[in-house]
Amino acid sequence: MHRWLVPMLLFAMAVVGCGPPAPPAPHDLAKPTEAANWGNLSPEDVQLAKQQQFCPLTKERLGHPRPPIKVRIHDRTVFVCCPGCVKKLTKSSP
Repeated sequence: MHRWLVPMLLFAMAVVGCGPPAPPAPHDLAKPTEAANWGNLSPEDVQLAKQQQFCPLTKERLGHPRPPIKVRIHDRTVFVCCPGCVKKLTKSSP
């Protein structure tokens, strides 16, 4: 009676998997932007950052958990998520 139980359990574990669930994406689109941390950005900059929504380098949602940083590259305003992204962005621009 129990001869089929072990192979059946092994098959079920192989099909379904037994590992932990995958972590949520860092830029979960379902999260509202109202709870974001906008820091000392002007109302105009907040609107621009809300339109951009994500850091162009890390794809993380702007304002979560820290305020976005405004960077001016080639006469264009871009918001990034952290000082590391500012370095990468300014280093890559000629």
